[in-house]
Amino acid sequence: MKIQFKIITTTRTNILAYVKGLTIEQINFIPNNFNNSIGWQVAHLVVTQQLLHYKLSGNPMLVNDSMVDNFRKGSSGKYLLTEKQWEEITKLLESLPLQLIEDYKNDLFKVYNTYETSYNATLTSIEDAISFSNIHDALHFGTIMAMKKCLPHSS
Repeated sequence: MKIQFKIITTTRTNILAYVKGLTIEQINFIPNNFNNSIGWQVAHLVVTQQLLHYKLSGNPMLVNDSMVDNFRKGSSGKYLLTEKQWEEITKLLESLPLQLIEDYKNDLFKVYNTYETSYNATLTSIEDAISFSNIHDALHFGTIMAMKKCLPHSS
């Protein structure tokens, strides 16, 4: 699992570096041919990690229900973040994988409810979920990279 944990922390560090310096208007901007914003993408990563790792293992999630409702798969993507919310989301993007690592080391994930992803991958263990979450993060990082190129006044 060491490599999987390295991947999640590295990917998230790279995402944060890539979006650093964007204005809240750019964070909330929905480019043509996209259904959501960079802000939604980042918040979606936070929420999905919690659903896949904590909820499906029967543990309490470390984000609130409102955040889950606004950024889960199938949500509208049009939610406008405030600067304070964006700051909180970026902190969670970075800190929650570190908590996951600690919780994994402390054997918090004793059970796991099998889940069929939209990729048609069946997750049967926390290890499966962590590996899949890395693929999910990478997919959305690619989307964030494409979206940033569509932003007004983006570098």
